[in-house]
This record gives sequence, structure tokens and C-alpha cells, in this order.
Amino acid sequence: MFQKILLWVFVVLFILCAALYTRFYTLGQESKDYTAMGLEQGSLMPCPDTPNCVNSEFPDDQEHYIAPLLITDGEWTSLQILLRQAIRQHGGIVKNTNEHYMAAEYTSGWFEFVDDIELRFDPEMKLLHIRSASRVGYSDLGVNRERSERLKGVIEKLLVSN
Repeated sequence: MFQKILLWVFVVLFILCAALYTRFYTLGQESKDYTAMGLEQGSLMPCPDTPNCVNSEFPDDQEHYIAPLLITDGEWTSLQILLRQAIRQHGGIVKNTNEHYMAAEYTSGWFEFVDDIELRFDPEMKLLHIRSASRVGYSDLGVNRERSERLKGVIEKLLVSN
């Protein structure tokens, strides 16, 4: 009798684990179908109401706010080279670049979720704005905030060394 119950518990747990794995794997594959949000009227797009996004363009949105980087000297052409290097060192792949804007993708290991980091340089204010967001899902357990802070650290180190 006890073995029968144990077998049923095992079967139910196995089915639940398989269902969860399938769901997360499907979301990971689905995230590959999207692209970065891009600019809207010259600014990065605001974050959605979900907690899986950070953005330096909207300081009033404290839940999603992250401070921009102050870029004291340099022009977009030289900054672009440095940003590409920082993103590569940090595990990302640059997908799109145009005037004062760069978009990169980061892919997680297990389920292959794709997240976006977008950078916008404001030459007048000498600020590098950052937006990092998950393409699918609700919570990212702080991954985008942590990734953005680490990337900012890499960029700051490269700025000092160059």
C-alpha cells in the first residue's frame, strides 16, 4: 500500500516537473521571436508594469529606475566601439546600432530566455541611458537590474582605461 502511494506521488511530481520544464522551455523559444523595443520620440521605451525591466529614462518610475551613466568626454563613434566591447565582455551580442542607439541580446543558459539591453547616448546631457528587459514572462528575480549594474561597471572600467 505504501509503495503504491509513493509511486503515485512520484508520478505526479514527475508530471508536474515535466509540465514546468515544457512551459519554461516554450517561453524561452518564444522569446527568440521578438526584438528590442527601440526608440519612441528619441527616448527608450518605458517599462511595462511587470518587474522584469529597468530603465534610466524615467526617474519617476522608481520601481524600474536605474541611474544613467555620465559620459564626460567622447563622441558616439568612439563610445560605440567601447560599448560593443563591453557588451561582448559581458556575454551579449549587439544586434542593432544607429545614431546614438544600440541594442543587444543576452541569452540565459538553461531555457534560453532572450533579454534585451538597449543603450541611448544623449550627447547634450552627456548621459548614457540604459533599458534592460525580459521579452517574456513576469518576474526575472532581479536579473535585468543586476545585469545592467554589471554592464555599467564594465563600461566605467573601459572608460577609465581608454
